[in-house]
Amino acid sequence: MSLRLRGRRARPALSSPVPNGAALNQAQCLAHQQHHQHSSQQQHCRNQERNREEREREEDSPPHLRHPHHHHSKYQYESLYESSDEFNKETNNLLNKHYYALEAAIQQAEKSPYLHKHGCVIVSRGKVVASGHNRPANGISSLHAECAALKEFKKKVTRGGGRRLSASAVMFVVRLHPHSRPPHHSPSTSTDVPAGGWRLLLSAPCDACVRAIQAAGIRTVFFSVNSPPPPQQRGGRVGRMKNGADAEDSTRNGSVGPDESQSQREENKAHASSPEGDEDAIGRIRRGGSARV
Repeated sequence: MSLRLRGRRARPALSSPVPNGAALNQAQCLAHQQHHQHSSQQQHCRNQERNREEREREEDSPPHLRHPHHHHSKYQYESLYESSDEFNKETNNLLNKHYYALEAAIQQAEKSPYLHKHGCVIVSRGKVVASGHNRPANGISSLHAECAALKEFKKKVTRGGGRRLSASAVMFVVRLHPHSRPPHHSPSTSTDVPAGGWRLLLSAPCDACVRAIQAAGIRTVFFSVNSPPPPQQRGGRVGRMKNGADAEDSTRNGSVGPDESQSQREENKAHASSPEGDEDAIGRIRRGGSARV
C-alpha cells in the first residue's frame, strides 16, 4: 500500500505587492533629495540674477563710485585731511577718480606672501581690466606685481581689446609694509584709529618693469611715494610716471618742480629703507600732479 503525500498549494502572487517599511523610507529619501535639488537650483538661479543686476548697476554708475568688492575700511585715507570739509571739497576733484583703483591695488598687495607686499592694477576706461601682486615665480626668483598684471592685460589685449585698451590704460602700484603705528584720533572722521596695520612705501617700477610697461603701450603709472619725515610734509603723496620717466610728485601743497622732485625722490628711496618712515605714503592726488584716466 503506497502512501501519497499531498503538498500544500502555492498561493497566487499578488499583482501589486505591499511595500515594506524599508521601501517606504527609500521612496521618502528620494523625494526629499529631489526637492532639495530643486530648491538648490532655484537658489542658484536667484544668486545669478542678483549678481547680474549688481554688475549692471555697477557698470551704469560713474567711475568714482565703482568701489571694489570686499572693501576694507581699515585704511584711513580721511586721517590725512585737516578737516572733513576739506575732504568733502576734494571729492569733486581728481581723488575719487583714482580712489577705487588705489583700493583695488591695496587689496592685491594683501595677497602677496612676502613681507613687502606690492599690488598692481591696470585701469582702462574707468574699469580695472587687470591686476596682480608679487609672488614666487619658480622657487628661486619672484614675479613683480607689475609683470603679473601685465600678463593678464596682454591676454585681454590679444582676445580683442587691442589698441582700445592700451590707449586709455593707466597703471597703479602700491607697496604695503607692516608697522607699529600707535593708536591715534582722526579729526576728520571723529573716530579712533587702532594701532598697527600697514604703511605704504615707495613702489616705483624697476627698469625691467618700465620696459615691459612701455612695450604694453601703457604710458602713465601712479605709484605710492613715501612722505618726507615731519615737519617737512605730513600729507600722503602719489608719484606719477609718464612715458617711462618720473614726473612731478603730487603732494599736499600742490605740484613740485622737477629739480625739487628729483631731490625728494632720492630722499624717498633712502626713506623707504629707514624704519623711521612716516605712517602713510598715499593719501591724495592733487589736480596739478595727475593725469586723466
